[in-house]
Amino acid sequence: MRTPNSACVVCSTPLYRRPADLVRARHVACMAHRGEAQRLSGVTEAQRAGLALGREKGTNHRSGYQHREESRAFTASIQRRFSVIRRIEAFSLETPPFHR
Repeated sequence: MRTPNSACVVCSTPLYRRPADLVRARHVACMAHRGEAQRLSGVTEAQRAGLALGREKGTNHRSGYQHREESRAFTASIQRRFSVIRRIEAFSLETPPFHR
């Protein structure tokens, strides 16, 4: 068993955490109080910024993200080519002999 080097922020239970984890962590909590410790720590600015960006479909996870004009033009050209190809294929198909 390791010598405790930290304590739970909720119940003060002695805990051992690796020194690298202690440097990164905003709080140290036992398994029973992990959720409560996260609520006590609150939301950081980086987390708040990430939540503000939104999770709606089509936003590319960035609020107000606009497609560049070049990408719009490229997509439009591909769609035009595809629709022309589909029209050519539709008209070039031979009708079955029993419909003649």
